[in-house]
Order: sequence, then C-alpha cells, then structure tokens
Amino acid sequence: MKELISIIIPVYNAEEYLESCIENLLQQTYSNMEIILVNDGSTDHSLEIIKTFQQKDDRIIVVTQKNGGASSARNRGIQISSGKYIMFVDADDCITNDYVEYLYHLVKKYRTRIAVCDSFLVKEKKKIKKNKIEKEVVLSQKEVLKEMLYKEIYFIAPWGKIFEKSLWEDISFPEGKTYEDLATLYKLYMKCDKICCSTYQKYYYCIRENSLTTKTFTEKYFDRIYHADEMAFAITKKYPDLKTPGLARQTHDRLATLVRLISVNEEFKEQEKEIKNFLKEHKKEILKNPYISKKDKAVLLAFSLGNSFVKFFWKLYKK
Repeated sequence: MKELISIIIPVYNAEEYLESCIENLLQQTYSNMEIILVNDGSTDHSLEIIKTFQQKDDRIIVVTQKNGGASSARNRGIQISSGKYIMFVDADDCITNDYVEYLYHLVKKYRTRIAVCDSFLVKEKKKIKKNKIEKEVVLSQKEVLKEMLYKEIYFIAPWGKIFEKSLWEDISFPEGKTYEDLATLYKLYMKCDKICCSTYQKYYYCIRENSLTTKTFTEKYFDRIYHADEMAFAITKKYPDLKTPGLARQTHDRLATLVRLISVNEEFKEQEKEIKNFLKEHKKEILKNPYISKKDKAVLLAFSLGNSFVKFFWKLYKK
C-alpha cells in the first residue's frame, strides 16, 4: 500500500475559492492522503464550507484556531499531520489531478527526501508561461541552494513540493512574519544531499487582487530583506564560492522592496536610505554579476535618475 501523505491547507476568508480547491484534492489520482484544513480565524463562510466537505469524506481533517497567519496555520498542520510525507496547497490555488501522485512518484523514483515541480502563474484567470522543455533532474544540495539564490519562486514557495515529514522536526515557519517561505525552505534543502527537480507544471499559482504582491506597503515588507540576508549568509557560510549568487538574492529582494516602498509616504525614509546605501556600495559588483537579471540591473540604473523615473519605468515594464 502506498504511504500516507498529509496535504496542509491554511484557510483564511477563502470562501470564494475553497470548493474548487477541495474538489481538486478529492479528485486526485493518489488516494491515500489526509487533507488538513486549518481554519485560521476566518470571518466569512470558510469554516462552514470545509465542515460540509468533512462530512462527505473522512480523509478531511478540520482544525480551527485564532487568526495567526499562514505560518501559524501551516505549523499547526505539520504538528498534527500523520503522513510520512507533507505537501502544501494554498486555498485560492488549483492543482492538476495527478499533482500528489506525480510528486510522490518523483521522491520514490529518484530516492530523494524532497521533490519539486514547476507551476503555472495565473493572473486574472489567464495562464502565463508554458514550459517548452519538460524534464526531471536530480540536483545536489549545493546546486539547489545556488539556484534558490537567484530564482524567484521555483525553489522558495512551500507549494509545488513534497517533503519527508522528518525534515520538519526542528524547522517551522516564522510566525508573525511575511515572506515566511524565504526564511524556511533553504533550511530544509540544507538537510538533503540531493533534490529531484521537475519542470513539469502541476500547480496553478493564482495572483489575486488581495495577495501580498498587491497589498498596501507596510513595515512587514522589510521582512523580505531580513530573510534574504539570513539565507544568503547561511548558504555562503557553508559554500563560500556562492557569494556571487548570494549577492543576487540580496539585490533582488532589496530592489523589489524599494520599488514598492517609493510609492508610499515619508514614513520609511530611513529604510529607503539604508537600501539605497547597500545598492550604491555594491553597484559595481551588481552590474557585473551574471546571476542578476537584466531587469534588476535596469531598475538599479533607473534609481540613479530619481524615484520618479523608476515609477515610470516600472509601469512600462509591468505593461
């Protein structure tokens, strides 16, 4: 018999998407799983919806807690999970019918403790990006950490992956923080000698109007820089020759934060100054760095012409 897999889903005011998400899971080709829905203090009809599904399928486990954020909900799900393997799905996303079975197949086929698949980006109900080359490769720990330092979502998000549960024994998502995945995933990779990575797209990552990327800027957004620095330090401490891709990670997260920051009021001028000082200090290294995208380098150069130019440049780029 195939091993039990725990699917953990944080639920917070997701009534609009929940039915579709749960139906996706119930239609999976892999059946030996428990679906842990952690209701994180929802104030809409989310709890009613998941309890209705619980009555229909005994694989569904419903947990309710006070609102503590996605990290808290995921940590709670990990604590009560019974599976040998753990996977994550966000309540407002979708998956292919073989999502669970495919990732389980990868860890077994390649004898790894983590397997990763790629995703479709869905914005305004439109799929973006279809991989032309579909392949499965096994990368060493160092290779995965290197790619994590300069690739945006593939290795960083908790979804689109299967983890051996034992990896989480001394690791949890930082609660009360944003960009919690940036602070967590690299620690799991650092426990593995090798990771299976597939470019097959089995997850649909949906960008919503109320997602973190579209919300008003707050002080919590600076968590991104802190986590990026912490990750780059930990990885380069073990692999000193990864300093160059490490700088790529620090640069990207500073620029992404700065672009959002300049659109708000004077409240964060001190933080803006600190970010710009870092970029100025490392400007020559950044422009020569092969792991830093042309887009990031263009944004860096745009800042030398002033914040107003950057705002204009960024609007053009997004279009």
